[in-house]
Amino acid sequence: MKKIILSLSFLLFTVLAFSQPLILIHDDVELTNDAIVQIDSTLGGSGMAVVHILVKNNSSQEMFVKVRRTVIDTIPGSMNYFCWAGQCFSPDVYDSPSSEQIAEGATTGPDRFYADYYSGEQFGTTTMRYTFYNEFNPTDTASVIVNFNYGYASINDLLAKSKISNAYPNPASSKVSFNYDLPSQVNDASVKLYNIVGQEVKSENLLGNSGRLEMQLSNLNEGVYFMTLYLNKEAAKTSRIIVQK
Repeated sequence: MKKIILSLSFLLFTVLAFSQPLILIHDDVELTNDAIVQIDSTLGGSGMAVVHILVKNNSSQEMFVKVRRTVIDTIPGSMNYFCWAGQCFSPDVYDSPSSEQIAEGATTGPDRFYADYYSGEQFGTTTMRYTFYNEFNPTDTASVIVNFNYGYASINDLLAKSKISNAYPNPASSKVSFNYDLPSQVNDASVKLYNIVGQEVKSENLLGNSGRLEMQLSNLNEGVYFMTLYLNKEAAKTSRIIVQK
């Protein structure tokens, strides 16, 4: 009985797969209908984001495919447009005037469809739906929802892209230093030193995105301190500093 159920399930999946005439692919993953794809653009970068979607003709005959763009939500001051079938259209075009001829079982290349988003340095998320459809049978469709997000990179992303040495010397008597190389998304970086009870005793701003910071310790008492690095005003890394005279 179990084998029969499994066989029926597999048969149903196979029938459904072949009944879907168009399949969309992003980052080598086949998408379900109205799947959500998030594309991030972070502060300090170009403010531009792009998404590439591949389209597979899963039917038994060639197909002429068009694209429709639907605005779900948009950030004022931002701009977006899409390119399809070798043409790029202005932001006021929502239905592609041209179609892409896709042979039976074929998949378009990564540059046949892409959508560009310019944030205009406006924080937030613009959401678009892109619907691909058979020009001669518009009920044959596949769609994807794309969230274009512009804002600060997460602290984990910033740390992953940063090169920060350990503080030296440690233990230290008069000063402590460390080298740093930060990504362009960091536009505000600082270091704060706290004593054992959590009181801030020193603070220094990092000048530029790469270099060496030197913090004077000569006016501090002996003991254990904690140095915290802040990236875009968010705590990123804490290390223990021992002051010995």
